[in-house]
Amino acid sequence: MYRFEVVFTLLKHLRFFLIVPLLGIAAGLTAIASVPQIADVVTAVDFSSEEITMEQLDDLGTRTLIYDANGELVSALYTENRELLELEDIPIEVVKTILVIEDEGFYDHHGISLRSILRATRENVGAGGISQGGSTITQQLIKNLLLGNEQTFERKVNEALYAWRLEKTATKDEILQRYLNTVFFGQNSYGLQAAAEVYWGKDVRDLGWLEAATLAPLISSPTAFNPILFPEEARRQREIVLKRLVETENITEEEFEQFNRQPLPTFQHDLEIAPENYFIEEVRKRLLADFRLGETQEQRDAAVGSGGLRVYTTFDPDIQQMAEAARDKVLPVDDRFEMAMASIEPATGAVKAIVGGPGFDEFKFDLTTSYPGRQPGSSFKPFVMVTLFENGFQPDDTASGVGPCTFDMPGTEDYEANNFGKSDGKIDTIHGLTTSSSNCGYLRLGQIAGLKNVIQVATSMGITSPLEPVLSLPLGAKETRPIDMAAAYSVIANQGLRIEPYFIERIENSKGEILFKTDNIGQQVIKERSACWATQVLAANVRYGTGTAARVPNQVAAGKTGTTEEFSDAWFVGFTPYLATAVWMGNPDARVPMVGVGGLGSVTGGSFPARAWGAFNTAYHENLEPVAFPSCDPYPRAGRFLRLEGDPEIDDPCEDALAIDVDKDGEPDRCVPDDEGDIVYEECGYDLETVTKEGAAIPVYCEVEHIECPDGFTGVDTTGDQRRDTCEPVEEIECPDGSEPFDSTGDGINDECQVVSEPPPDPEVDPVPDPVVEPVPAPGP
Repeated sequence: MYRFEVVFTLLKHLRFFLIVPLLGIAAGLTAIASVPQIADVVTAVDFSSEEITMEQLDDLGTRTLIYDANGELVSALYTENRELLELEDIPIEVVKTILVIEDEGFYDHHGISLRSILRATRENVGAGGISQGGSTITQQLIKNLLLGNEQTFERKVNEALYAWRLEKTATKDEILQRYLNTVFFGQNSYGLQAAAEVYWGKDVRDLGWLEAATLAPLISSPTAFNPILFPEEARRQREIVLKRLVETENITEEEFEQFNRQPLPTFQHDLEIAPENYFIEEVRKRLLADFRLGETQEQRDAAVGSGGLRVYTTFDPDIQQMAEAARDKVLPVDDRFEMAMASIEPATGAVKAIVGGPGFDEFKFDLTTSYPGRQPGSSFKPFVMVTLFENGFQPDDTASGVGPCTFDMPGTEDYEANNFGKSDGKIDTIHGLTTSSSNCGYLRLGQIAGLKNVIQVATSMGITSPLEPVLSLPLGAKETRPIDMAAAYSVIANQGLRIEPYFIERIENSKGEILFKTDNIGQQVIKERSACWATQVLAANVRYGTGTAARVPNQVAAGKTGTTEEFSDAWFVGFTPYLATAVWMGNPDARVPMVGVGGLGSVTGGSFPARAWGAFNTAYHENLEPVAFPSCDPYPRAGRFLRLEGDPEIDDPCEDALAIDVDKDGEPDRCVPDDEGDIVYEECGYDLETVTKEGAAIPVYCEVEHIECPDGFTGVDTTGDQRRDTCEPVEEIECPDGSEPFDSTGDGINDECQVVSEPPPDPEVDPVPDPVVEPVPAPGP
């Protein structure tokens, strides 16, 4: 008796219109009263009188939309691809079709259709489970947002009860609107807007009877009736719906015939937006890491995947296309190597484009923003230069760039380095050591600046990778990311003011209310003078140094090349007043030497990376007004020689004279005035033991060597460098009578005539007179 007592106790709490269907259910229960779990089933039904409101239903997850810098939609992020619609935005043809198929009496019942429930009860009890739906649209909404899809008897009864209660608190239009935004149509499309986009690439406002007849069957079976997956079954179901529309006088027979002949969708349309790319992926990662969207990862995932956010970014599709075109134009065809690029506006910090690899669809690891990055080579040297300027040094200070160079390493072997190509190098200014990219010069300058100071400056300018004060740090021995290199160089371009790079301008909710926005306030991290001097030096490097391939027509540019050991990484990082850009080239997985690539012996930063940088910036600046770099204050003092222990001593033994190497052993032997005699001297080396008091290397001169010619030939200077470099035959000179040949140049060849004269006569000599002898007076007394 217990089972029936429970049933009748529950039934007396129901409204009249629920009694009939539930009596049918009770009859079914009587037939299977022997089932031991039936009491638990019945007691699980919620017969309380509490109201159900729309607010109690699960919120509909709506997609997050991503917009570019121009306000154009470029991507969407979602757990469920859904865009909420107002009922008035949905074509009446679509609404009527779905009502005809799913719930023709929707506007007449109170949440439950007695006819449908009786039919479903009879079929389901006979089948021992839920085999046929009899749910109204209100019941389906309750199932989708509150109770779930569990196929149990108690869930079905509760679904009916809750639907009845919901219709007491919500209007029919509110329920229908929520339902049409809830329904799953397959292909990860939720709601009518997503379905219109996925199957036809249309806005929902452009749908009609034909499209509605295709969508309506998907509500009951989004997979089996999917026109992309199962076109024959989908065509059959569409025909059934179209016939039903004829029966209900919504369309004519002629329209039926016309619609029935139309093809079905055959492929899934993407949203009419840009395909997923590295920039959008970086935006997604930053959103999921932003604690303003939730304290936990779960909260942030929900906010991004179904929070209906409107994310406005700095992404510029035109600039992105220019960057990718430059990469495609310059990068050699070699599957082993890729190119990455990152561009930032120095004045704002806005990231305008990133090329993270060959394409996000085939290589999802972003080479521009992912750690640890790659060794930057000599493109790290400007951080040493700026550190020097920050500590009182200036571009015309000089240091030794002579190589090879050796440095003591306590407890281990000495560190020895060479200049690029094993060049001898020379003593030069900081300016000159930068434009020649002297390795030995910058290893010494790193010691002078202090490696810990260099790390502090590089970090303050935007390098986020861990750096260590190793001796090779000035040569770019520690990995960095292209996005960081572009950001750090933008500080130089922005006169020492660092503005944190950002991808997201602002985030709004689905109602257009601003949740938060980027409000970058710059910080002066290096002196304006230091930035100005660094700009001068790096601009010179593009004009005539290692970065000439990066020159931009009609626009000043500044930058530095970088090439790592064995040519495994090549960089060019630079800027104009408009844009700072870093370009890297190499193998994305390992350090593979780039030798014999693209017709070059070895790939350096001054080759493909500089060319790609120049091609990109040429396109970017084509329609912009040329802007000059700011002028700098004059140097406050005379240049000084900067030396380490073991560097040349300051001593100029031949001040204001030439140091002459007589025996040509590389050492000066004597000093001669600049204008001594007719002997011509040429520079033939440097005195590497001493420098002038200004720190300049002392040139050593050797006597110019003339060509030795055989008899009958004479040396001729054909280049104007005062060196007789060519032998030409000597023509005998014929002199007229009274003259004879004469060598006027001292080269042993008679080249002029001189008149021959008679010897002058001997001079006449007067006769010498005889001496006069005076008488000797007599002695006196």
